[in-house]
This record gives sequence, C-alpha cells and structure tokens, in this order.
Amino acid sequence: MSNHDAVIVGWHAVLAALRSPGSSVREVWVRRGREDRRSAELVQLAGERKVTVKTVDVQALDDRAEGVNHQGVLAFMQGSQLLDEAGLDQLLDG
Repeated sequence: MSNHDAVIVGWHAVLAALRSPGSSVREVWVRRGREDRRSAELVQLAGERKVTVKTVDVQALDDRAEGVNHQGVLAFMQGSQLLDEAGLDQLLDG
C-alpha cells in the first residue's frame, strides 16, 4: 500500500467504508484464522466492490494500526490518516 493511503481500523469502520459509494477502499486485511459470519460478510462485500482481501497475521495488523484497536481487520483507502469509526464518519461526510 502507498504511504498516501488512509488506514481504517475496526469492523464497523471497514464495513462502513466498503458500503459507502464514495469511498476508495483499495485493500482489506483480515486476521488469519478469522472465519466467522462477520468476516464472510466483509469478504463478500469487498468482492462485490472488487477490493483485494488479504489474510495476515496479527503482527502485521498491529504494525499498521499503530496502537489503535483494529479488532482483527483494517482497510486502506486513498487518504493520509489513520481512521477509526468516528474519523471515517467525518471523512465520508465531507
């Protein structure tokens, strides 16, 4: 991912970004071994949006989340910030 990509962390924020018609999500990372209904929904939604999904170890998620609780998932979208759910709402609202 580019150094100019925003990192979105947490299930609600990532799902909201994928559902938002104006977002530019480029890639989603999901914690390896996570195979539940929520992750299946995310993978399906990402596929519909033609967004790459990678399964990664928790250390990779920790490194990119910079101490923010990522809940086992993060996404990259055009931008330059680390975003949680509140930050994503502000970005998408303009």
